[in-house]
Amino acid sequence: MQRVLVLQSPPLRAAKALGLFDEIVRAGRPQPYLAMARADGGLIAEVPQVNVNEPGDPPFVSMSRTALHDVLVRAVRRHGVEVRLGITADPKAAELTAAAFAKLAEPI
Repeated sequence: MQRVLVLQSPPLRAAKALGLFDEIVRAGRPQPYLAMARADGGLIAEVPQVNVNEPGDPPFVSMSRTALHDVLVRAVRRHGVEVRLGITADPKAAELTAAAFAKLAEPI
């Protein structure tokens, strides 16, 4: 069984603000309604969802975690951010990073 994420109005608005909305809609499955089903897969009801975004936008989009991950990785790479997967962070480096951010947050 594949698990999916459901991106509803707030994350879709954020995706639009970041210029990722169209890519997310292409990578996912726009859903105009919520399908309620029994354990055997038999349909119980289709519940229409309210669209609170732009007219024509889907009320929500379902997609796999992998698909969303791929969209986000491509987006940050387009901005020159290096993405490295499958590595373990050094705890000392994490402490240094936290200390650097804390220093940035100090009042001037």
